[in-house]
Amino acid sequence: MADPRKPSAEPDEGSRPEGRIRRHLSLAGEVGREPRKLYPLLRTLFVDAWRSRGGGFYGLGYVVAFVYLEVTMVVGDALDSSGVGDFALGQLLEYLLRLGFLSFVNVFQALLWPLFVLEHLGWVGIILLAAGFAGFEYILKPLVEQHVPELRNPTSRHPDQ
Repeated sequence: MADPRKPSAEPDEGSRPEGRIRRHLSLAGEVGREPRKLYPLLRTLFVDAWRSRGGGFYGLGYVVAFVYLEVTMVVGDALDSSGVGDFALGQLLEYLLRLGFLSFVNVFQALLWPLFVLEHLGWVGIILLAAGFAGFEYILKPLVEQHVPELRNPTSRHPDQ
C-alpha cells in the first residue's frame, strides 16, 4: 500500500505534466524574485550537460562548444536586429517556434567538437587534443572534482535531485 505522506510518482488523473513554457516561466519568476538562484541553476545545467557526456575531457569540450554556439547565435541575432524591441520579439518567436530545432543543431555540432578542432588546426589539432586530454586527466580533473564532486562518479545523481 502506498504511503499517504509521500507524493505519488504518477501524476493524478486529469493533471498534465508541466510543459516547457510553463516550466521556464516558473524558473524565470523564481530567478526574478531571488536572483541568487541563477548561479545554482546554471551550475546544475552545466554539470548535468557535462555528466551526460561522460564528465571528462570530451564532456567539457562538449559543454564549451555548446555554450559557444548558443552565445554566437544570440549575439548574431542581436547584431542583425534593428533595435531592442526587434531583438526581444525575434528571441521570443525563436523560443516559441524554433528553439527545439536550433538547439538540436547546436547539440549535434557540439558533439562533433573534436572534428572542428582538427578541421581548423590540422595536425596541430591532434597535438593540442592529446595535450588537452593529458592535461585534463592529470592536472585539471582532480581540481575540478574538488569543486564539482558530482563529476567523481558520473553515474550517480546530483545531490540536490
